[in-house]
Order: sequence, then C-alpha cells, then structure tokens
Amino acid sequence: MKKINFNYTCWAFAFTLFALFIFVFSYLYPYGADEYFYQFRCPDLIGAVKTYFFSYTHNNPRIGLLINNIIIANGKWLFLILNPLMQLFLVLSIIRLIKGKRAEFSSLKDFPLFVLLAAASVFLVVQPDNTLFWLGGACNYSWSFLPFVWFLIFLRHIYETGKTPNLKIWQSILLFIGAFILGMSNENNSIAAFIIISLFIIYCFIKRIKTWPALTIIFLGVFIGLVLLFAAPGSYKRAAHPLIAFFQQASILEKLTWHYPKLQDLAVSMFLIPPITMVLALLELFSTRLKALRNNDFLYWAISFLTALFLAAILAGAPILGNSRAFYSASAMWIVSFVFLIKYFQEAYKLPLIRIFAWAAFIFALIITPFFSVQYIALHSWEKARSVYIEKLRAQNPPTAYIPYLDSVDGPTRNLKISYYDVLLSKEKEKLLGLNKIVIPNKDDSQLNII
Repeated sequence: MKKINFNYTCWAFAFTLFALFIFVFSYLYPYGADEYFYQFRCPDLIGAVKTYFFSYTHNNPRIGLLINNIIIANGKWLFLILNPLMQLFLVLSIIRLIKGKRAEFSSLKDFPLFVLLAAASVFLVVQPDNTLFWLGGACNYSWSFLPFVWFLIFLRHIYETGKTPNLKIWQSILLFIGAFILGMSNENNSIAAFIIISLFIIYCFIKRIKTWPALTIIFLGVFIGLVLLFAAPGSYKRAAHPLIAFFQQASILEKLTWHYPKLQDLAVSMFLIPPITMVLALLELFSTRLKALRNNDFLYWAISFLTALFLAAILAGAPILGNSRAFYSASAMWIVSFVFLIKYFQEAYKLPLIRIFAWAAFIFALIITPFFSVQYIALHSWEKARSVYIEKLRAQNPPTAYIPYLDSVDGPTRNLKISYYDVLLSKEKEKLLGLNKIVIPNKDDSQLNII
C-alpha cells in the first residue's frame, strides 16, 4: 500500500476546508434584488446575453454582469460550484504574485502564507458578504480581481527577467481576452490597470525592453475594454444620478475632501492595517536611508500600497454614500502590500513573521467564525420564512400585500456587516412576485412586521 504523503494531505485538507467555507456561506446568502429578477430575465444563454446588452445600454456595462447572467441562466448551483474554486484560485494566485512563483505543495514551506491569505481574504476585506458570497458581487468584484492579479504577476515576471516572453498565437489571443476582461471589469480596476501598463511600457522603453507583442497586446486589450466600459450608454445614464449633480455643484474644497471620510472608514474597517503598514514602512525607509527600496519585496510593498490607495481613491471620489462593497480590490491590494512588508521584515531581520501572523489569523478566524455564522444563518432563515409567507399571500391574492423587508445585519466587526439588497426594493416586485400592490411596512411597526 502506498504511503500517504503528509504534506499533500495538509494542503488537501486546507483546500477542502477553505472551499467548504466559501460554499456554505455562498449557499446561505440569498439572491439579492438583481439576481432574483435576473433569473426571470435569463431563462437561457440567449436571454443572459440579451439581458447583458440591455443593461450595457441602460445601467451596468461591467462584463462581470454577463458572467452573472450566464450563471443565473444555469441556476445558483453553478455558482456554488464555481465560487469556492475561484476564491481558492485567487488566494493561490496572490501567493504567486507575492512569491514570484507558484506555491510549493511538496512541502509545507508556503503553508503559513496560504493560511494567512485565506483568512485575510475573508475576514479582512471590506464587506465579504457583498464581494465573496453574493453572486452578483462575486462576479463583479472578487472574480474580476483575478485578472488584475495575473496582470501584476505578468509585469513582475518581465521586470525581474528584463524581457517579454515569446508568445504563440493562442497565447496572444488568451492574453488579449484576459486584458480585455480586465479593461471592462469595473471602474477602479480598469483605470488602475491602464495607468500601470502605460507607466510600465515607458519603463520598458527607458530600459530598452521590447514591448511587442506581449505588452502591446495587454495595452490594447485593457484600452479597448476601458473605452467600451466608460463609453457605454449605461455609464452615461448612471452619471445622470442626482448625486452626481450634487457632486458637480459642490465647492472645490468639498470635492478635494470628499475622499477622506471614506478612506478613513475603509482603513478602520481593515483594523487600521493600511496606516500602520505605511508608518512601519516609512520608518524602515528612513532608518535605511532609502536603501530599503533596493529590496524587491519593499519595492513591491510600495507599488502595491500605492495601487491600493489609488484603487480606493477612485471609488471614494464617487458621489455615492454608504456603499463600500466595491472597495474589494483596494482592501485586497492592501492585504498584498501588508504581506510584502512582513516578508521583507522576515528576511531582513530573520524573524518568522509570516508563521506568527498565520497563527494569529488562524486563531482569529477560529474565534470569529461562530459569530460570523450567526448573521448568515439568520438571514437565510428569514428569507426562507418570508418566501413561505409570500406563497401564502399568492394563494390568498389580497389587494394589498404587507411584506417586511430584510434589512442590513450587524456583524461581529465593522467590515463583516451584511448589507443585503432586498428584492422588495426593486420596482418590478409586484409583477414578478405575482402579487398586487406591495407595501413594505415601517420596520418600527412591530405588528406589521410579524410574519
């Protein structure tokens, strides 16, 4: 009988545990308003594509919506299969970005790094409910962050080797498709990717590194995707929102300081890791008289930190209040910068920092998971109970249906709060729920809120 390899067993157990965690919470999280009604609009693949193009001209041109619609057309079961795999692959891709090579599964050398990143990817990003477990949010935010990570991996490889790879035709096509998806992903990822690739091409020109065909293909893919995203009629209709007009009429001082409260809130939601990381890095930079920048890990900390700040600043500058789900890529990049810095300190001062932080993250995840679970179980049970109630109302067919809506649920920490967008908030609720006039009672009226 062949002996079981202990190292592979540990990796397999960790992968299974993480995937199962993502699966369970993805299952518990109900359809949001968009997904509930998309299931009626997307009965098949053709309907999914038609619905996306309608949204492209009227509301949301992000390519993640097309992926969302295709999944909806096949049922939520497809999301429950794909999401754990995508989140696992995302963590492994971030490991590759940080190490410069893939994780070594034949040993446990990279195991602490995986534990640290797996825990941080759930409990440290802003509002994981809206970016990891909600179908629409995952497609638009955490899934769309994957091509951004591989974009950075590709650039790191060119920077360290001093040359661009020779591509076959099929590789060039795949590279263009990936860059195009990145360009059409969302407002902050797309702009950041375009600026980064433009600056990197200038760097390659100075260093006399050929940019054709790889970097040229990436530039064209990102640029075309970016143009299609921002030139979409749906983007212009979004820009007609009253809040945009309010922002345009604000004073220059108000516009300049608009970012600060949101960035401050984001930093607090991440347990102040961004400012603490920045202070530690600046102290190290001054103590080494700027010599720390010669170290790749420290240089990558600086690049990833500034990238995270830029990603956050783009969204913080948008005149939309109380919506932080789109800060996923910014918080994820700050996690990346944090790990780059502790990797630098670990090698510079010979300290087992990644192992220490991995244990801390594991213990924190173990303690907080029961409290984290309560809100998801409650939301799931409320949604199921209300579905039964709605079915009874359909049978009775009353002239007016009084239905309580599902409000936001406080989590164990500030960033873990559930911000659920209820299906009852949609304008189409009466027609697609098969009821007459729907009234959402005041949540303070206890009599009307009893199901």
